[in-house]
Amino acid sequence: MTVRNVVRRLVYPEPVTLAWTATEIRLQREGREHCEALPQAFQQLNFLNHPVETAEWLRPRLQEFAAPSCIWVLPPGACAVKVLQLPWLNERELREFLTWEAGQYVPYEADTFYVDGVFRTRREPQEGDSELVLAALLRERLDVLEELTARLHVTCVQVDTAVPEDGERLHVNLLPREKRQRGSAKGLAYRVAAILILAATVLHGGWTAFRYVRARDAAATAEFRLTQLAEPARLYRLSQTAAAEITRRRTALAASGSGQTRWHTLLETFSRCIPAACHLTEVRQEVVEQPDPGGKQAGGRKKSRKADVFVLHGDALSAEAVQQFAANLRQHPSFTEAVLLETGAGGGAALQFTLRAVAAPPGAEADRTGSGGPDGSPDKDRDRGRNGESGVTAL
Repeated sequence: MTVRNVVRRLVYPEPVTLAWTATEIRLQREGREHCEALPQAFQQLNFLNHPVETAEWLRPRLQEFAAPSCIWVLPPGACAVKVLQLPWLNERELREFLTWEAGQYVPYEADTFYVDGVFRTRREPQEGDSELVLAALLRERLDVLEELTARLHVTCVQVDTAVPEDGERLHVNLLPREKRQRGSAKGLAYRVAAILILAATVLHGGWTAFRYVRARDAAATAEFRLTQLAEPARLYRLSQTAAAEITRRRTALAASGSGQTRWHTLLETFSRCIPAACHLTEVRQEVVEQPDPGGKQAGGRKKSRKADVFVLHGDALSAEAVQQFAANLRQHPSFTEAVLLETGAGGGAALQFTLRAVAAPPGAEADRTGSGGPDGSPDKDRDRGRNGESGVTAL
């Protein structure tokens, strides 16, 4: 349905058609239809004799269609119908014929009827005359229809009739031209209200579209700005992650310098002390309580301290290499003792061993280096006296 048709239907609503027959009535509007038999008192044109009762009976049925106007289609016999053979007439010529000459074909007295006509066939002049169907309605019957229409609170826009031969609608309008109107004041109010509603709808739609365009442009601008900020945001997140990692590493570095084991130093020490014929497979740290030779607690009890003990597992090609490894650890200032816990045969020609090395307490490395050093003057003799001639204790 086009916009023009929608506007037309709003301004000029479709009327309801009330088609009468001798025994029933049919109401039609916009595809809806209601057909009902007439009461016995209203049959055979008697509804024209009882407009008040007819209006009361018809009003609830008409309200279901909610139409501001109506079209009456009278049954055959309510109007006089005459078929004439005439040359084809245009609209102006037909109107003049109905005004001046049609009365002579109507079986009513002059000035007591309304007449209208419609061509049923159209033929060219050389082919013969065309059929003009005339319909005439008595004024008193039209007055009854107008009263009935007023009681139903609708506007009559057309009065039609059915052809006696087949009962089909003739599509004439027996209303006088001065009474043919699109609608009453109520219908006009409906049309004005419809126009106002349509205008308000159009304005509201335009305002909604304008706001939508503005919102869409604002969203596009915001999205563009967010796109521009995406790279700085990514760099900011990276900087925050890097700062957190730096803080974590600084904390770990500070903790490693506060008396905790420095594994990089210990591993470097092991690599310098271990002979070429040995290699380590596992290094495990243990913390044990040992007597502190530097003093005593109150009551004569010896003072103890916590010492870091490292258990070294590895393989060697010979027992001499293991003994050399233990001797190197004992001579190094980072350790106070190194004891061979066990040896055993490994896979192939290798010898498996386990060493136990006790780390020197903080500050003891400098004292030990100054009193003899790792080359073995007094410290070497002391270690030999403690662990035997070979410097290795085998279990």
